[in-house]
Parts: sequence; C-alpha cells; structure tokens
Amino acid sequence: MEQNNIAEPLAPVELNQDCLLEILSWLPAKSICKLRCLNKSTSDHYFDHLLQKLQTLRARTDSGIFVHTGSSFSSFKEFFLSSSSGVPPESIEFMLKKSRKIVASSNGLIVFQTNCSSTSSMGDLCVFNPVLRTLAPISSPPDVSLVDEPRISVTCTSTNDGLEYNIILVTMKPGEHPYEWRTILECRCYSSKNMSWEYLKAIDDLGRRGINFENPVFVSGSIFWASDTGSYMRNTDPYILVFDVEKRTSEFMSLPEEAQKISIDNYKIQVAPWTDKSLCLIQYIKSRAVVIWVMESPVSRGSWMKVHEVDLVSLGLGDVHQTLDSFTIINSKLLVFTIEDCLYTYSLKDKQMSKLGEHNQGLYPQLRPYANTFHPCGKFENK
Repeated sequence: MEQNNIAEPLAPVELNQDCLLEILSWLPAKSICKLRCLNKSTSDHYFDHLLQKLQTLRARTDSGIFVHTGSSFSSFKEFFLSSSSGVPPESIEFMLKKSRKIVASSNGLIVFQTNCSSTSSMGDLCVFNPVLRTLAPISSPPDVSLVDEPRISVTCTSTNDGLEYNIILVTMKPGEHPYEWRTILECRCYSSKNMSWEYLKAIDDLGRRGINFENPVFVSGSIFWASDTGSYMRNTDPYILVFDVEKRTSEFMSLPEEAQKISIDNYKIQVAPWTDKSLCLIQYIKSRAVVIWVMESPVSRGSWMKVHEVDLVSLGLGDVHQTLDSFTIINSKLLVFTIEDCLYTYSLKDKQMSKLGEHNQGLYPQLRPYANTFHPCGKFENK
C-alpha cells in the first residue's frame, strides 16, 4: 500500500523579543500597526524605544507622496506607492484642519506651517508624524514672523541615531538699499535636541536668475536649489545654488555641458537626492525627454554622469500640450510627475508608466515624498 507523503504542518515557533524587533524594524509603519491589531504580542513592543529607533533607521525609502498647491491654503492630496504603507485618515483630517501649507517631508516626519487659528496653540511650524499622530509645535525664530512670510524654504534632516532632527529654515528679505534689485536669503537651523534656533548665514548672491526657492534638497550636508530657465536672462545659463550648512558658505554649480546645449526656452530643471548621498539633476526637455544626471562624489566638487534618458515620445507624451508641470525622483528608481490634474510614475528599471490618480491641486503643484516610519518628533512630542 502506498504511503501518504503529505507533510505534517509545522508547529508555530514563538520568537524572542530581539528576533521579533529585528523582523518588525524592516517593515513599513502601517504594516506594524496592522500586526499590532492581529497579534497582541506586537502591541507590547509598539512604542518600544528600540523598535522605533531601528525602524526609523531602516525604513527610510519613500513610500508615498503628498501633492499640494503652492499657495498658502491647506489643500493637498496623498498617494501611496504600496498598500503596505499609509497613514490613518484622522491624520489627514488633522493636517487639513491645522496646516497652512506643507513645507517639508523627511524620513516619516512632515513639517507644515500652521494656519492662523492654530498658531497660538501649536506654534508657527509643526513637526508631525502621521502614523503615530504625534507632533511637536515649533515657534519661529525670535526675529522672524512666519505669518508675514508668504514663501519659505525648509529642509528637515534626521540625526544619525534616528531620534532627533534638524530643520533648516530659509527666509527672503530685500537688499539693504531701497533701489537695489536684490534678494538676500537668511538661513537658520532648529535643533530638536537643543530645542533652539541658531542663525547660520545670509546668502547675498543668488545669481542673476530666480531659484526654485520652495523646493530645496538636502544632500551630504548641503542645500541645493535649481534655478529657473528661459531666455529672459539670455547671457546667464541656468545653474544650481549650493549652501554648505557646516561651512556656512555658498557657491554655484554648473549644469552638465551636454545639458546646456539645449535651448534654455525648451527645458526645465529640478534636483533630487540620489543613492549614496549623491545629488541628481532632472532635465525635462519639452515634448522630447527627461534626462537624469548624477553628481559623482564628492557632491559639488565632482562631475556629472548621465544615468537615464526617458523618451517621452515613446510614452505617448510627445504632444506639445502634454507638459510635465512638476517632477521629481523617488528612491533613485521612480520618476514622479504631474500633467494637468493627474499624477504619474515611471519606473526607471521596468520602463513602465502608471497613473496614480488625480490630485486636483492645479498647475505646478509641489511634490513632497514621504517615508512610512515611526520617527519621533522630539523630546516634548505630544498627541
């Protein structure tokens, strides 16, 4: 008689705390929250200091994006690249109610300007973790009134231990002389560890072009702003403005020589982080292509290398009326862009384009990548 070779089911194995924390720390925050509901044993470690620290350090890849209008109104639309990532609807409602404008997003923390009705109780800026629904109100520097600042430039960076963060706030002020056509950038840094502001530097030379002020990028200790393009300043090529935070110095970075051969009326540029703490330049050549360049190390001292060229014509986007309004790169793998009211992604690896949905934020919305982590909001965070 033939024997049945069906294997018996394996008995469940109980994991010790160290092993459980190791596994959980690699998951998106939403997935951990789901496990918490299904298994009470994970609930005991939900707010565990080690889990929070490990998950924040390991789950840094961006898994979503917030699309919002550039004006000072609390309007935005959130998109997530995977069903394993997300935030509670209560957090979205809170942000829509309390925020004036999202100004930065980094490693799971969202920084927004509070609206006028919330400033007295929440400060001028608010650091918010939408997964934990924790926040830290931050008052503006003593000599700055953010209520009177229609445009600010903000970057948020985590400390190496994943527990604290620094916020670089850049504001504009006119030149000292009344008839001087010049703008000065004043840079300040807020440390969540010290809970204080520090004045860094006044950048008095922004070049002859305008810069994409509200879309800064922080890479390897420096802040980068891409200039505008267009022939209104025909004798000045587009460039990138760089501010080294530690050295408190600024300089200009030239575009790749090949990129400058295109007519300045026919392309736009943006900058974004790349792998290994590198900087990438995104050049959108209207109706033709998106070219991606990477600055070889060290950043601001090396040379550009072209790593991708996306043919827009082959994607059906060669029509002159199909303009890419806003665009960025996520995780060095995904080109994200808007066309009118829709948000799209293009995989640089699979060469596939997908439509994520309608954002309804108007033309030229701002794109804020988001990572699904448990990053704390600082010593005095509250719910």
